[in-house]
Amino acid sequence: MIALILSLFLLLASPVQAVTATPSATPTESSPEENIQEKIKNLVRENLATTEAKMKEKIDQNALLGFTGSITEIKNNNISLNTADGPIEAVISDKTNIVNGKGAAVKVSSLAIKQYILVIGTSIKKDILEAKRIIATTEPEPTIKEVFIDQIKSVDIKSKTVSFTSGRPDHILGKKVVGKIDTLKEGQTLIVVSRTIDSKQYISQFKIK
Repeated sequence: MIALILSLFLLLASPVQAVTATPSATPTESSPEENIQEKIKNLVRENLATTEAKMKEKIDQNALLGFTGSITEIKNNNISLNTADGPIEAVISDKTNIVNGKGAAVKVSSLAIKQYILVIGTSIKKDILEAKRIIATTEPEPTIKEVFIDQIKSVDIKSKTVSFTSGRPDHILGKKVVGKIDTLKEGQTLIVVSRTIDSKQYISQFKIK
């Protein structure tokens, strides 16, 4: 009997190791408040992008642009012209200032097909311009480059002009000419690179042969 009581006492006195269950991971769900905040952020981003695009478009429309070219059509107070950047259309209004090459005011009716003009205005959309000012002018002559060898007949240092024995037109030393005019003398033979601008001949480079 005593032995049975001792056995029960030892059994009850032994430590019992507790087994703790590891909780399984559960997916987190966004709260309604977080969803609302994310939607607000997206709306703000979209509004900023739209506002930025509109501001850029407004700046582009307000920027003054200038084109030169020949008139191809005049219709309903709109002028079509061919420019170096391609064809464009200039929209004329009561506020459009039209002048000739001397600065005198003229009417649209005084403009003609193939006439060379300068148009200044703001962009309405691609290739369409709201004309602020139109200047009727003449098309500049193309620059013609020439290389020749000739003998100096005379040199005018004051006017920076050189004449040649061959009888070709007098040439003016350009502002950016390579070489100094005080090195040129009558009788010298020159190798000349010249340019013709507005019917005038300019020496851009020369070398004494």
